[in-house]
Amino acid sequence: MGAVVEDEVVATLMKKKKKIQARLKQVEKDHKDLTESLHLAMTRLNAELRVKCDHEWRRDNHAYAELYCKHCGIWY
Repeated sequence: MGAVVEDEVVATLMKKKKKIQARLKQVEKDHKDLTESLHLAMTRLNAELRVKCDHEWRRDNHAYAELYCKHCGIWY
């Protein structure tokens, strides 16, 4: 009798585990899609800023620092 109850408990736990794994997979996919969309939007904005901003280039005070615009923040 005890083995049957344990099998049912294990089966219930496995169903819960599979449900959580499926949900986690969906959340990871949604996160990836949103991240890609936001990166694309940022790329478009940076391209527009590169054309329209009156850049004033700055460089941080450390070796091999790259130039960036103090107004819009894009890198040279």
